[in-house]
Amino acid sequence: MLGLLPAQLHAQRTAPQLREDLPPIGCAECSDARRFDEVLAVDVGPGGAILVVDNSPPMVRLFDHTGRLTWAVGTKGAGPGEFRLPIAARLLDDGSVVVIDMTLRRITHLHPDGRLRSTTPIGQYVGAASIDARGLTLLASDDFVGALRLLEWSPGTAVRSVGALQFPAERPRAPMPSIARATDGRLAAVLVTDYEIMMRAADASTRDAITRDVERVRRTQREEDELQERLQRRGAQLRGVEDQARGGSSTAAASRPRAPGLKMHFAGDALRFDAASNLWVSTQRGGDTTTVLDIFDSRGAFRGPILVHAKNTVWTIANGWFVSGSLNADDYLVVRRWKVTER
Repeated sequence: MLGLLPAQLHAQRTAPQLREDLPPIGCAECSDARRFDEVLAVDVGPGGAILVVDNSPPMVRLFDHTGRLTWAVGTKGAGPGEFRLPIAARLLDDGSVVVIDMTLRRITHLHPDGRLRSTTPIGQYVGAASIDARGLTLLASDDFVGALRLLEWSPGTAVRSVGALQFPAERPRAPMPSIARATDGRLAAVLVTDYEIMMRAADASTRDAITRDVERVRRTQREEDELQERLQRRGAQLRGVEDQARGGSSTAAASRPRAPGLKMHFAGDALRFDAASNLWVSTQRGGDTTTVLDIFDSRGAFRGPILVHAKNTVWTIANGWFVSGSLNADDYLVVRRWKVTER
């Protein structure tokens, strides 16, 4: 039976604080790997090295803690060490890098110097992933019928099935399901459009949910325009892959301006656990230049929100750092870093 934990009734400790004490990485005038086109994933290693996956070649870029480029690899394509649409990446404790490609349906593992180590086929569409610091990877494959299939991979192994999460019957499904796995094996997942986060024990013996009574907010016109632009760009990428497979070509219908609609409660790829098993949730309650994060402790109690003065497109929490890809005041993409501290 699904138990509900109304998080707003159990708040005890306040949320952590974020302190931005390092300059952003990114440069609009640069012609090298410091210039970003569309940041698809970010991560931070134990020593503060920053991993950035971008939609333009070189697609996988590693910077040291000072923001200096260490290496950059990966072109667009389907060959070894190439990428189409990476959706998740992790800089592992041993310095190697794991990248999940949704379009190519495969896992690419790179050596610490960026050379290709291995390529592992997934065999099915994957829309969400959670990768730990050792490379243990949980993948979510939506069958668009009634279940979110779970797959697992670790370096040197094949992908294997580890069960499924059933979407609640007669409930609106989340357009972009999200998953995260804590170090103790607990699983968090966004499956529905309500503010509800499913929580499952490591052995799947118990299942509860974190809920909050929060109203959805309306997008600004700028947010609506940016959303439609992203959807068109992503649709064009997927059509290109399909056209290549068919040996033909297709065109998209011209889009019309749309009035701002209501946001979902959660951003895509909304969930992360930190080392203390706090659950960080990226919401859509922010504005044009801000992001609101909700923080829950290891028991599911609401610790409070964090207002980040950046409109995050992608983000992560790891090794004591919060890292995000966002537009700066001059409207070009940068990667920003905040140190996480307890109050």
